[in-house]
Amino acid sequence: MKNIILSMLIVVLLASASSAKVTITKVMKIVDVDETCIKIYVVCIDGYQYLHTKYCRNGHHTMTQSLEEKDGKSVPTKCR
Repeated sequence: MKNIILSMLIVVLLASASSAKVTITKVMKIVDVDETCIKIYVVCIDGYQYLHTKYCRNGHHTMTQSLEEKDGKSVPTKCR
């Protein structure tokens, strides 16, 4: 019984995670004086904006949700 419930839970979680709409809206490449290369992607996931950075040299990735100020509060930035 535990296996059936666990299997159903995993299926539900995977189904909801795979239904997100993801689009890349902008790509920028920055090369610094010391040849540091960073690629910045503006990504929209389910209508909200994220910044994905990738360092060219070591392949390190980061993803951060973009925020904007409205009425003195930080709120997630919606894609345009």
